Amino acid sequence: MKKLLNILALVGICLSMASCSDEKDVIIIEGNLPIKTANFYMVGNATPAGWNIDEPVALTRSEEDPLVFVYNGPLYRGEIKCPLSTGNWGCNYVMPITHYIEINKEGCKETTFDLVNGGNPDKKWNVTEAGIYTLTFDLRNWTIDVKYESKLPLEIATLYIVGNATPAGWNIDEPVQLTKTEPSVFVYDGPLYQGEMKCPISTGNWGGDFIMPLTDQTEIDSNGCAEKEFDFVKGGNPDKKWNVTESGNYKLTFDLRNWSIDVVYKSAL
Repeated sequence: MKKLLNILALVGICLSMASCSDEKDVIIIEGNLPIKTANFYMVGNATPAGWNIDEPVALTRSEEDPLVFVYNGPLYRGEIKCPLSTGNWGCNYVMPITHYIEINKEGCKETTFDLVNGGNPDKKWNVTEAGIYTLTFDLRNWTIDVKYESKLPLEIATLYIVGNATPAGWNIDEPVQLTKTEPSVFVYDGPLYQGEMKCPISTGNWGGDFIMPLTDQTEIDSNGCAEKEFDFVKGGNPDKKWNVTESGNYKLTFDLRNWSIDVVYKSAL
């Protein structure tokens, strides 16, 4: 019996020593693990897909590194977040660390991002300057690189004005159509009344794309327009309108190449 106890004690000592040795070999990994995903998307009114979670913009996986996804193309003023799957707002997302961190010509001041399970809390990038961009998401190092490539050319076939300041009123089915005088220039020459207006690029759908002022209720009067630059708003949200404060006959010229509106007051009604 005594011999058996000695053997058990010896085994215990050996196990204890092995345990101590194992503890010395433990390696603590600091930082984030790589995000492994087959697909990577962008959604938001700053993207060509708008807020369509069923068909968001798919980014391209880098041939050199399967953990890097790249987008090169147009971004509009508005919001972005990055779902890892489609068809479900409650999926996992890549989002900025700081809600509403800006993306513009200077890039993005915050180069790291967050992985948000279930999309809550909801955080988005805020694109404050439209243009052609290259966005590179490194899922190994949890970083985003933003490069502004060029000004965004607006290429649309038709442009209309709608609102109680226009002869069409709020009739989205038959708004006033502008005249295309050059490939990137649309002109309206006619009466405007005191009231609001905005510019759909198609008819019959309030959820379509619009040209709108940068600032809601930007005034139009006999002195012209208080703000020369306009905005291109995917899906018409957020809703912004020009406010005509003085009725008269006007000539409105929309230059899509330079994203500007020129207003000339011609005469009283």
